[in-house]
Amino acid sequence: MHEIGQMKKSVLNVFWLTAMQASNAALPLIVFPFALAAVGDYYYSRLVVSEALAVFLIAVVLYSFEIDGVAGVIGADPKKDRAKLSQLLCGIVVTRLALFAIFLPVLACVAWALEPELVLPTVAWSLVPLSYALQPNWFFQGLGQNAFAAAITVATRCAAALATLLLVNDPSRYMLVPLAIGISYVVGAVVVLGYAFAYLGLGWGWPERGYLRKILFNGRFIFFGNLGVTLYRDANVLVLAAVGAPGAAIALYSLAEKLVKSIQAGIRPLNQHFLPYAMRIAQETDHSRREILGRLVRLTLPQLAALSALILVLYLAFPFVQAHVPLARDIGNLEQAIPLIGIMCLGALVGVANFMLGSAGLNAMGERLYMCRSIVVAGVVGVATCAVGGMYVGAYGAAIAFVAAEIALQVTILRKYLVVPRHELSWK
Repeated sequence: MHEIGQMKKSVLNVFWLTAMQASNAALPLIVFPFALAAVGDYYYSRLVVSEALAVFLIAVVLYSFEIDGVAGVIGADPKKDRAKLSQLLCGIVVTRLALFAIFLPVLACVAWALEPELVLPTVAWSLVPLSYALQPNWFFQGLGQNAFAAAITVATRCAAALATLLLVNDPSRYMLVPLAIGISYVVGAVVVLGYAFAYLGLGWGWPERGYLRKILFNGRFIFFGNLGVTLYRDANVLVLAAVGAPGAAIALYSLAEKLVKSIQAGIRPLNQHFLPYAMRIAQETDHSRREILGRLVRLTLPQLAALSALILVLYLAFPFVQAHVPLARDIGNLEQAIPLIGIMCLGALVGVANFMLGSAGLNAMGERLYMCRSIVVAGVVGVATCAVGGMYVGAYGAAIAFVAAEIALQVTILRKYLVVPRHELSWK
């Protein structure tokens, strides 16, 4: 009976995580192609460049807490460990809000330095990182209680999509895209945060400065790693703009990138479900590094199979969508984006393995500095490849860079498992 109960809990957990990620995946699939058709290449390129800037603020706000927060909640009882969970939640929310307040003016200055016209859309997009500062989805993920957070996420994403479709009908209204998305994200985050305190009976208390310094210090390597990930996964639009790519090329790559990230979001529930299991495996000290690698690979293979199946289904469904969905017919360069999507899906597959073996595995083994440096290497490879490729082959150069960075990261991660003895794990 206990095993049946655990299986039922796991299935429900995956279901709610799937609902949450499906809504996150569907929103850009609806909003960004529609925005491209409604506002044109020029304003769309302004939207995606300013969004790419705001993504760096998301990386700052997330810090290390999507990993450390989950790790701190795993195994805790909401009733018995109420004081500990309250301290953890309050500490992370306060820290994230402080990081947001400090770095938002920096982001606005960077946007102004690049192009004054980017400041307003960048500030509007900053509502999204603000929502990440407030949302405690990581908290419910660690507890395995994702139903309420998933329901609110689905509702607010639907509201954002509906508002965009109804209000953005000409280029002059392009600013309503980040506002609709950002406001929906913030509302959802506030509701879920309130639920965490009210329903679970957690108490609010101002964290001690020593506790805040501790969680910041402990998560510093994951944080720099997150910045590195942002560098090679989200900065290609900025690199294309920096090397003088035309707005049409930026729009084409951005469209392909949004679609690929939506595909990745479709598999993220499995990533999140297996994350606690992978961290437990990696923390075991009575197994060799190769044994740990083998066990992590067994957790990774079902995720790769699911992602491959999802990619195949979407590829087969594309002719039907293009023929019968009016919005798809209105987007003139959608068909041009398919080769780019095909290239970038290779990077998405490698990215699943990088998450399980690196973000979960190496970080849980205490190899945060090595993982951070590995991501920096991947970021340098990605930016350099995008800069050179963007100048010569435009959007295709950025797509190749997306894959090259993931492969570079995979090589460095595997090196740690296969080459260096576990008791000597360090960057050599």
